[in-house]
Amino acid sequence: MSDFYNLIIAIITGIGTLIALILAWRSNKKADESNKISKESNRIAEESKEIAKKALSSKALEIHSNDLKEFLDDWATGFPMVSSDYTLKRNTTPFPEKQPEQFIEEIEKNDFYSDFMENHVPSKEFKQAWEEYKNMLDTYYEKKDELFLKLKEDIEKETGLPCSEDYKEHHVMEYFLDPIYESYVQRARNEYVDTNAEPQEEKNSNKTTIDLRDIRTGAVIANGSQNEIKKAKMVFKNHINSSDYFNQFRKQVEEIIEIKNKIDVMATEIIADLERYKKRAIYSEPCEFNKNKI
Repeated sequence: MSDFYNLIIAIITGIGTLIALILAWRSNKKADESNKISKESNRIAEESKEIAKKALSSKALEIHSNDLKEFLDDWATGFPMVSSDYTLKRNTTPFPEKQPEQFIEEIEKNDFYSDFMENHVPSKEFKQAWEEYKNMLDTYYEKKDELFLKLKEDIEKETGLPCSEDYKEHHVMEYFLDPIYESYVQRARNEYVDTNAEPQEEKNSNKTTIDLRDIRTGAVIANGSQNEIKKAKMVFKNHINSSDYFNQFRKQVEEIIEIKNKIDVMATEIIADLERYKKRAIYSEPCEFNKNKI
């Protein structure tokens, strides 16, 4: 009888153990499922963060790219060609245009200039072309300044009047030289030279002197007594009408024209490059503007 009871107790104990094992297994299974759910939730959260980060990064790149394109557009559309062929000295025309070197200075002071040149220019050729353009422009003005000083010296000797940048009595003005240089350029290019546009004398009611005005530009080119103006007028007409005066400066004038033509070609190519760079969809290269945007 005791053996029977022991068997019953053993069976009951075994069943209890089995039940405990089953309950423990189910508990572990739920814990595993809970861990899986937790891991999956973390993964989804990380993916969401990454998607958001990429979206913000893409937006930042788009904004910076648009800013760069706007800068490049200003550079390309505002690029001043050297159009004053007949102006010998800078800022001496009655209505001076913005000088190319002023435009260059404004462009290179812009923060986007260094960013573009250091981080986003796809070719070294563009950087080289830009530097060559600036150097050629310097050479162009140096050659014109040399000719200006030589012609100014000759005009002062021939008229007997000093040359002044501003209006002064008993002086020739620097405007005196521009029409003469214009005729030199026209002769060098085998263009028509207007020899009939004679400057006009204008008496001043409140002065004892006479103004000599270039009717084409409206600028006063000389001031003096009757005899001084008569002599200045003759010198002016001789330089424009006679090829002998031009031949003294032919070599210098032709060199200036050649440099001017090269500058025009270089400027056209740079503008074309800028227009091409504007068409890039996104400027994704690392730079200070894109750094720490997210």
